[in-house]
Amino acid sequence: MIYKSVEGQQKITAWYDEQIKKLGLHSRIIHTSFGDTHIIEAGDEMLPTLILLPGTNFSALSWQHYFTPLSQNYHVIAVDVIGQPGKSASDRPPFKGNTYAEWLLALLDALAVKSAYVMGHSLGGWLALKLAAYAPQRVTKLILIDTGGIISLSITPHIIWKSMPFMLMPGEASSRGLLGMMSVKPLDPVLVEWMTLVSQNVNSSLAPPALPASELQAIKADILLLTGEQDVFLPAQKLTRKAHELFPNIQNIIVPDSGHMLPDDQPKIVLAQVKDFLGTAR
Repeated sequence: MIYKSVEGQQKITAWYDEQIKKLGLHSRIIHTSFGDTHIIEAGDEMLPTLILLPGTNFSALSWQHYFTPLSQNYHVIAVDVIGQPGKSASDRPPFKGNTYAEWLLALLDALAVKSAYVMGHSLGGWLALKLAAYAPQRVTKLILIDTGGIISLSITPHIIWKSMPFMLMPGEASSRGLLGMMSVKPLDPVLVEWMTLVSQNVNSSLAPPALPASELQAIKADILLLTGEQDVFLPAQKLTRKAHELFPNIQNIIVPDSGHMLPDDQPKIVLAQVKDFLGTAR
């Protein structure tokens, strides 16, 4: 169990439910053999499916600003990752092996989705790559944002110094410090509130490892890679170079004035690039 206590899990769930109600979002639980999976949906089910996968310590709610604009063209399904804070099963699978890919495949089957566009941020990008390699026929196009899975996380003394308070002194101040290192924009108070709850009540997971080239070579989908120019965790130039080695035909854009929280730092640019890549620019 990822939560530090039952009470901590209840606090996370109560806050989450309040946000869903406040925003008027449609959510439901999907039962899979890997445990319950909570999703937030927007858009007509007859539209092409677009799966949204969040990063470490985030939930489907991290995509909330994307639901309305994307739901005009897609059936949007934002997913709470199992083993991460949210409303999905709290048992955390190991990164080694194919459990996460098998879970996502089981989710697609339960939703009767034959194929989908998949967009992931950070850990969510790692998950998207795992699924696309494991079941290439189920992923039509991939959108990777500040993605894990291609290079390992950069661990510098500065990152360690800024991250330790979040682990050792959980609270608003340390959460602001960590988020401030991830983003170059003023912090959303709701995001700070969420991260503070997470710091106090969740045992954070480690960063996912880079995936072997032999596994990534199985991917058939077209890929768009968006990277924050000032990402300290997955430096844009290093990530881009490795991505082009692995996927020669990848489309890549380094977005200025943005960090690891690119979806929050530059949502208009991200939305425009996503729509253009998927062929629905308006």
